[in-house]
Amino acid sequence: MAIAGQKRQGDLFPILSTCKRQAQVLDWASLPRDNAIIITELLLEEDVVDYMSFRAVCASWRASTSSPRDPTLRDARFRPRCWVALCDGDGVRPVDAGEITFFNTSTSRCLRVRLPELQFYRIVGFTDGLVILLNKSTSVLRVIHPFTRIFLDLPPLAPIFRYFVKNTHSMAWMSAAVCLSHTSIAVVVWFPNAPGVICSEPGQRWWTVIHERLELSTALPFQGKLFGVSKGSRNLIQVYPPSLQQCVVAQISVQFKLPDVCCFNLVEFQGHIILAVRLPRSDDLSSDRWRPFTFALFHANMSNGKLAQVNSLGNNHALFLGNDRCISVSVKGFPSICRDSVYISQRTPSPTILHTISTGRFEQMSRRSHISDSSEVNKLHSIRPFTLVDQLLTYCNHAEW
Repeated sequence: MAIAGQKRQGDLFPILSTCKRQAQVLDWASLPRDNAIIITELLLEEDVVDYMSFRAVCASWRASTSSPRDPTLRDARFRPRCWVALCDGDGVRPVDAGEITFFNTSTSRCLRVRLPELQFYRIVGFTDGLVILLNKSTSVLRVIHPFTRIFLDLPPLAPIFRYFVKNTHSMAWMSAAVCLSHTSIAVVVWFPNAPGVICSEPGQRWWTVIHERLELSTALPFQGKLFGVSKGSRNLIQVYPPSLQQCVVAQISVQFKLPDVCCFNLVEFQGHIILAVRLPRSDDLSSDRWRPFTFALFHANMSNGKLAQVNSLGNNHALFLGNDRCISVSVKGFPSICRDSVYISQRTPSPTILHTISTGRFEQMSRRSHISDSSEVNKLHSIRPFTLVDQLLTYCNHAEW
């Protein structure tokens, strides 16, 4: 015990120097490999772009995870499935600008991607974020992943087009989709107002006719296959891979009596195929509701071939139906998009119609302006698109590209 009044020989609790109090800095590269794999699996379920950003952090994470640069483009995990391309219908086309703005339909994130090679091509299709291009001089078809820049070339279309299609208009507005083959991918091509469906794979020297007399009114790539509605019929069929006999997946209800005047759309919604049917009708003057057509949605059950009517999309989704492709969009974070609704683009004086499923009401979102008939005036006054709805519907319409 210290004597009273005598100074102690040192502090009982000495103050630590700055270097001793400094916390130990952990290196992100020391993250255990199992943890890194779990994180990347979760990222891949949502967005391959976030997965690529994660791998870019350090060499250790890249070494412990798979490269997204799949040379076959076959692995659906590495495709930008939630990304759609935007094209300002009144501005510079992506092929002229050499870049495409991509929009994530789940998160509302936008990315502008430089693709200088676009200047030699024309965009003819999209599948799971992959862009399908047609070379304007050689007619070679190219499929490119916009974020990894991996691409695959297919044979020129000109030889088969000369003897099989023979319609210049059909070549200008051709449609294409990416499907899965045994070793890589297959590209399926069909033409408007002309029967016939052709396909080819990377490495092959020519295109093959898989359906000689089939004319499609709408089509949807789904889980590596291609489904469509044959024109003038009520049949939902599997177009690719082909079978010896036409593979009818489901038949549309006979309540739509005139298939020739019906408009059909196919859209993927929460892992299922949804069939939209529109039957034009005249306005009922006795009703205060404007109804341009009879409209119904059906869920296609691929196991039993039955169609079940859909009465709601829930509170978090909306559908966009166009002449060439359709998309499902999560409305979270998009206050300008109505939930449980369908936005429909059509070639009429009312090009954009909003249909609310819960109430059954139809609303005109826009009307075509008379000055759009004048090409000179149209160059001076931009008519559309202005809104996010217009931009998404532009993606759904081939003519805008």
